[in-house]
Amino acid sequence: MTSSANNNRLSLYALLFVCAFLVIAAFFYPKWKIGETEATLSWDVMGYYLYLPSYFYDDISKLHKLPGLVEKYKPVYGFWNAFELPNGNYMMKYSMGMAMMYLPFFGIAHVWATVGGFAIDGFSFPYQAMISFGSIFVSWIGLWFARKNMLKFFDDRITAIVLLVLVLATNYFNYVSFGGPMTHNYLFTIYCLVIWLTMKWYEHPTILQSVFIGALCGLATVTRPTEIIMLVIPFLWGIDTSNGLTHRIRFLRKHQWKLLLAAASFAITLLPQLIYWKALSGDWVYYSYQEQGFSWASPHFYEGIFTFRNGWLIYTPVMLLALIGFIWLYKHHKEIFAACLLFSVINLYIVYAWDIWWYGGSFGSRAMIQSYAVLIFPMAAFFEYVIMKKMLRPVIAIVVVFCCWLNLLQTYQCHAKGIFEAENMTRAYYWRIFGKTSIEPSDKKMLDSKEEMPAELTDKLKVIYQVKSQDFDSLRQLNTYADGLLIQLNDSLQTSVPYLIPVDKGKEFWIRATASVFFPDKEWDTWLMTQFSLKLYAEQKEVWNNMMRIQRNTEQGKWQVVTVDIHCRSSHKADTLQLYFWNANSNKIIYIDDLKVEIAAVD
Repeated sequence: MTSSANNNRLSLYALLFVCAFLVIAAFFYPKWKIGETEATLSWDVMGYYLYLPSYFYDDISKLHKLPGLVEKYKPVYGFWNAFELPNGNYMMKYSMGMAMMYLPFFGIAHVWATVGGFAIDGFSFPYQAMISFGSIFVSWIGLWFARKNMLKFFDDRITAIVLLVLVLATNYFNYVSFGGPMTHNYLFTIYCLVIWLTMKWYEHPTILQSVFIGALCGLATVTRPTEIIMLVIPFLWGIDTSNGLTHRIRFLRKHQWKLLLAAASFAITLLPQLIYWKALSGDWVYYSYQEQGFSWASPHFYEGIFTFRNGWLIYTPVMLLALIGFIWLYKHHKEIFAACLLFSVINLYIVYAWDIWWYGGSFGSRAMIQSYAVLIFPMAAFFEYVIMKKMLRPVIAIVVVFCCWLNLLQTYQCHAKGIFEAENMTRAYYWRIFGKTSIEPSDKKMLDSKEEMPAELTDKLKVIYQVKSQDFDSLRQLNTYADGLLIQLNDSLQTSVPYLIPVDKGKEFWIRATASVFFPDKEWDTWLMTQFSLKLYAEQKEVWNNMMRIQRNTEQGKWQVVTVDIHCRSSHKADTLQLYFWNANSNKIIYIDDLKVEIAAVD
């Protein structure tokens, strides 16, 4: 069902609102001003972008200027966006599609920097600002065509609702206003353009449309090679029956020379990347992700969709409505059902076959965002069904409002006060910070700990084991110590002796272990932080464990008390508690003293 242009004001107002909202939100956390690892041109974006300053400043193969830029702007902790080949050339990790799309904004920034007296190095303020605002402009184009695409099948009201939900209730918002220069915003726009051009092409195929479809599909592929699955859309869009497939084949044969033109345009768009690989490595195709790859036989569907470590539907639950909406898309819009479903299935498989299924320090499953250009159709079908069911309207309205609140709050948590922990998120920490706009340092203990003793049990605690520094003479087995302290861990001594403490077998209780810690220099690498570990054993078999990383929520240069709890259930039948400290391969020194273990029985 299409709507006349005169009756589409509601969706236009929705479009204008979300476009303005995206700009206003960007000023809440202006990455073009912040600098270092929070700057616009940092982390992955730096890798996408690096082709431009390197090429225009004659440093594309050796990257001689890179160490100075990294030292000056500090966009990453340790550089991994390029690596040295055996022949001495430096190969970019990421392909150059994003650099191609950044190019107009880079050109404007270059003129601005030249005229305004800024450093002409690709990373000064004009470059940061133009890449930021250019990316928001790209999102406007994408949303404009998303609206046009939906109005081909759905009425004005449904289209308006979906536009609002897309921006306010999904992580698309985060990856426009704050992470716009990432690939996902740009790819979303490309998908929207390809869908619109495809519909126009089947109405009346032209040379120009053929060229643009091929070029856009090529641009998406050279941005993220897995986006070659975009080709499903122009080939299957509009097919609803087996007869429809037969008709489509005849249609394509009739216009085969235009298909060849699209294929040529696709290949030409890939050519710069192929030339780059050939020039630097000697091979026309080079796998630049090195040890990173796919587990095609065992994709990570459950982890990538349902876990608290960036699970798609955990952080963007409103997209469940889109998945349900495939039912009504099939019933009422069969002409686009096959293309949408097949693309979505293949995309889910590829996204979660990637071994780094959490996609680094992201908010939610960012690799799904570009597919929202397709998933808005089943979502629209869902709302189309709900509108017809008066009983469902208030229920779904509440669900949608909740999803909007959740998305906006969690986006705030990502960019304010270090609340959100992206790839380190756990179930326990998620619920500890749920709904909060500020946290206590102790809250971050739940990033490691599975559980915490209920407050009402703390009055019942009884000491069952205690070692203070004055008892040190009885602890010669520790091998090393300094200045009368209980334990000193460093690069040469990584682990304390395990403390074995008997407990009542078959009883339910909580155990709390505390220690005083001091470190002159903080270990910032999460995986190298000292671990304070508790393990429960039943007849020498481990049955339960808990731990915390000491430096995660403590400060350097002063003594502090750290705590770990563990819940022993009667079903564990535990008879022994093991306690130990491990420096996790860090070369930083940590001192540990005044160990105490307490127990609280559960009635």
